[in-house]
Amino acid sequence: MIRDAIIEGNHRYSLTRVWDITNENRALFIMLNPSTADEQQDDMTTKRCINFAKRWKCGSLEICNLFSYRTTYPKDLRKLPYPDIIGEKNRYYLEKAFKEATIVVVAWGKQGKLHKQSTHIHPLLKQWSHEHKKTIYCLGFLRNKEPRHPLYAPTETEIIDFFTNPPFDGGKLPCKIGKQ
Repeated sequence: MIRDAIIEGNHRYSLTRVWDITNENRALFIMLNPSTADEQQDDMTTKRCINFAKRWKCGSLEICNLFSYRTTYPKDLRKLPYPDIIGEKNRYYLEKAFKEATIVVVAWGKQGKLHKQSTHIHPLLKQWSHEHKKTIYCLGFLRNKEPRHPLYAPTETEIIDFFTNPPFDGGKLPCKIGKQ
């Protein structure tokens, strides 16, 4: 396993894992904020994302976040001013990862509404999806209409299209992506 991370101070902008260098398919997970995983160790979320990506026949993954500030407890993000948790390079690394990904999965969980960040990211995701002709997926929706976090999705969960199966339409059609 090849492990890498872009960490500057209290911010982690990107985390990558490569387990098959011959397979160019890469999954991108966009979640809430980074925790303890770095270029040497995986946390439970990273391990779960790797398992999903392997199931989707990817050879690597990248994890980026709505907020780049590293903390094990998302509630800590509420205590800090927005500029301190977003990270000045976060958008750059997020867009770079989006361009390089084969499969994009949003999975920030119930806290995505913090500082209205999930609302702010929607137009960017739609724009990037259109520009790069990529579908954005999720692992289902929560009651608050945010995309489910990988730790809280059953192992057999099928990804669904994030924009054409919105939770308020009741859409939960499984999408098979093995042939992409």
